[in-house]
Amino acid sequence: MDISTYSPPLTDKSSLRNFLIVFFTTLFLARVVQRLLTSILKSKSQTGSNEDDIYKAYKNLGGPQPFPLRLIGNGYLIIYKNDLLRMIVDMPRKYGLCYKLTVFNEDFVVLNSPEAAQALMMSPSMGHVRRGRLMEKIWPEEIESFVLYPGGEKFKNTRKMLAYPFKYKALKEHNHCFHKHSEKLVQQLETRFNGGDGTYIGIASDLLKKCTFRISSETLMGVDLDDTEGGEVFCENLDELMKIFTRRVYQPWLLIPLIWRLSSEYRKMKEVCDKMEKVTLKVIEKHKEKANLNQNDLSNTMIEVMFRNGVDEKLIFYEVAVMLGVANETTPLTAEQAMFFLSLHPNHQKLCHEEIDAVYNDPINWKSGVLEFEALKELKQLERCINETLRINPLTIIMRQLETPLRIDEKLVIPKGVSVIMPPYALHHQPQYYPDPEKYDPDRFLPDEVKKRHAFAFVPFSAGQRGCIGMKLAMIELKVILATILRHFEVKTVDTKEDLKFVIDPTIKPSRPIRFTLKKRQN
Repeated sequence: MDISTYSPPLTDKSSLRNFLIVFFTTLFLARVVQRLLTSILKSKSQTGSNEDDIYKAYKNLGGPQPFPLRLIGNGYLIIYKNDLLRMIVDMPRKYGLCYKLTVFNEDFVVLNSPEAAQALMMSPSMGHVRRGRLMEKIWPEEIESFVLYPGGEKFKNTRKMLAYPFKYKALKEHNHCFHKHSEKLVQQLETRFNGGDGTYIGIASDLLKKCTFRISSETLMGVDLDDTEGGEVFCENLDELMKIFTRRVYQPWLLIPLIWRLSSEYRKMKEVCDKMEKVTLKVIEKHKEKANLNQNDLSNTMIEVMFRNGVDEKLIFYEVAVMLGVANETTPLTAEQAMFFLSLHPNHQKLCHEEIDAVYNDPINWKSGVLEFEALKELKQLERCINETLRINPLTIIMRQLETPLRIDEKLVIPKGVSVIMPPYALHHQPQYYPDPEKYDPDRFLPDEVKKRHAFAFVPFSAGQRGCIGMKLAMIELKVILATILRHFEVKTVDTKEDLKFVIDPTIKPSRPIRFTLKKRQN
């Protein structure tokens, strides 16, 4: 997230709102001081207790020196550091694979080893599934989703209910959908790139995003929103909703509940949600009509599974909106970056072309203009290229708030209540697991190479009970979209990795649109 030159706009200009900002900021600072004093007193009262021995290694963890005011803490590193991705890689080398940070009055332990990642994500208890406090503050409490549930039976039951629409058996029902929208994308690319022989700046922000939205919405909602009144409005407002979430990071006063509810951002959020909800309710009505007509002809889409389980229509809307929002923020960027790396490495692109041609030209696989679902497993070279893209630029940072102590090894135990961060980017760039980590090398994901590594040295989708529920859908989308593009085009770029800076905003993405040249292939 390159915020060194970011200057957030003042959204509330009235005197009353300015007063409230100052008033509640003062209250917030008073609370910070109170918590600091409480922490000091608690620390003194525990001196000499058995807990000192248990948490000795935790207390001795190193880390960058924080600013004396805890509200700032190590936040100055984020504000003044131009290259956050380089900082994420360098810090473990300087302070160790586990170290401490203080940001926004919250203490964090940063974990950078596969063993720590496994301990955090694969705990048999539910003590390590709660999102960090910062994540919970950023997410508006008005929008309920199991993604933010702190754990417990409600989380387990909801995840179990929602898991089925993302299984291969359920996704196979939508195979035609994947190819229909990917072929439509190719037609749009031909138009944009002058019949397949031109240069254009950026495709992730519109063409790839719209293609992903159409596939995801039809897969999860059971209808093609292109054929639904208000479908385009839903897509546009979904994008705006995710931007509102991001802006709360840059305008932390919006994390104070009263100021948030008085803000223009809150009113905008309500407005976009209302527009999206109207479209969702129309879709739910279609499912009701379908259920009344034929109980034996029901699909296993996410929206229908929730409807059959008696989930409230408002909650159905929130769950669908969150799932689509996450998909639209991540999958198009991964597709674009995979195209970029293949453009920089034509030898690997050639291997992908040969593999795709072989699979699509097999009449057993290619039937009625659609690739058989099982044939996607044969695109192994393409899958390795996707995984190497996700290794170099994983899109997320994993955050947890511990509700039980977390044992990392025989010495290090992190206490309950501490927040932890696990950045896959740092893990994926450790030379002991990935020699020459900046080099693009899909052969790292050959079966024999994968077996040599720790299973948690590659975690682009997290794992365990908080593992990405849409991982299978995302990988299928990426395979079909990229295979369809590469089947029709040779992809090139005039950009280099050195002059195209990648930043965190809020996912890892290029600081400016990538310039592509697409040349029509003669199949």
